[in-house]
Amino acid sequence: MVKIESVQQLKLNFLDIWKDISEDDTQSLITLNNIATLENRIKPFCTEEYPLEHVMVIFHAYASVAYLSAELIVNAKIFLDYKKEKYILLARKEMEKSFCFSIVYSNIKELSRYPSFGIPIDNMIGYLENSDAINELKEYYANNVK
Repeated sequence: MVKIESVQQLKLNFLDIWKDISEDDTQSLITLNNIATLENRIKPFCTEEYPLEHVMVIFHAYASVAYLSAELIVNAKIFLDYKKEKYILLARKEMEKSFCFSIVYSNIKELSRYPSFGIPIDNMIGYLENSDAINELKEYYANNVK
């Protein structure tokens, strides 16, 4: 793993963690519970631009998206903040020989309005990597839902 100073390094560090993660740590990452062991592994590589709390939320989102993409789970509850107060319930949605994700529920009112509207996977991952994921998702809906 390397110091995280870019999204690319963030992704590479996630892949380093993911390739030898235990089942318990996988479940901890997906639920964002009991994450002290993972935090200790990741903390030395965090930076001011990518603080531990932000990195953990993003790694949580990556893990949830991976499980959802592989159809190992039906829905993924993805927390958008470290305090686990704001979240989206994501579902896989197949569209024209590819798949997207749809936010089937969120405790953020503006993100619950279009449960059948798909968001391409690359867009969703980009929004979840952002430190302002909520506003990014709101803007996506504002620009794409007619």
